[in-house]
Amino acid sequence: MDPELSTRDAYEEFICLYSQHRGQVFAFIHSLLSNRADAEDVLQKASLIMWRKFEQYDRTKAFLPWANGLARFEVLNFLRSSPGRKLQFDYELVSRLATLREAESADSTGRLEALSKCSESLKTDERELLEWVYKRDRRVLDFAIATGYAPQTVYNRLAAIKRKLERCIEFRLVSGTHP
Repeated sequence: MDPELSTRDAYEEFICLYSQHRGQVFAFIHSLLSNRADAEDVLQKASLIMWRKFEQYDRTKAFLPWANGLARFEVLNFLRSSPGRKLQFDYELVSRLATLREAESADSTGRLEALSKCSESLKTDERELLEWVYKRDRRVLDFAIATGYAPQTVYNRLAAIKRKLERCIEFRLVSGTHP
């Protein structure tokens, strides 16, 4: 295999994954550092480390927890190497907060994956209604007018679809059937 080609492929894969999750990684860092400029600096350093360590990334696992794990160490390094800065939290507290944020992130990643799978199991008309309201950001009343249904009927259908998705998501999370 051509090493240049594999490096380019790895770079493209990294950029795609990083671009998808950059905002979430920044939010994770910023939740641990109150100063936005500090959070941006740490994100830059963490991004470089992510790229350097990307060959160690296990592609069978979600990217975000891996990226947040590396970002966590960068936050802690930043705090350790900045003794002159007035810290709002001590090192141990930030470490505990990072652990909690990583657990929350893993939970939300699992929920999003379950939602994606559950959405696939919806009927076509159910997906169309959800898309109309949430993806296109249109009003339920407009959908009712366009389809000839009474607005309350559309609201009831939407509520039923949401309940169906909630049950499916909970089932997948409890049973471990989400990817």
